[in-house]
Amino acid sequence: IGYAGGQVIAPWLHNLDQHLKHWVWLILVVVLVVGVRWWLKRRGKKKPDHQA
Repeated sequence: IGYAGGQVIAPWLHNLDQHLKHWVWLILVVVLVVGVRWWLKRRGKKKPDHQA
């Protein structure tokens, strides 16, 4: 892989990186939402007398 290879592969890797970042953020948000909901549900079951 020489100069030409770098010219072709570098933008492709950058593009792939952008897509992966979007997927990583999407997955993180989904995991966070599911985790928070599960934690709230578990906490609510554990202490029903503290719920408003």
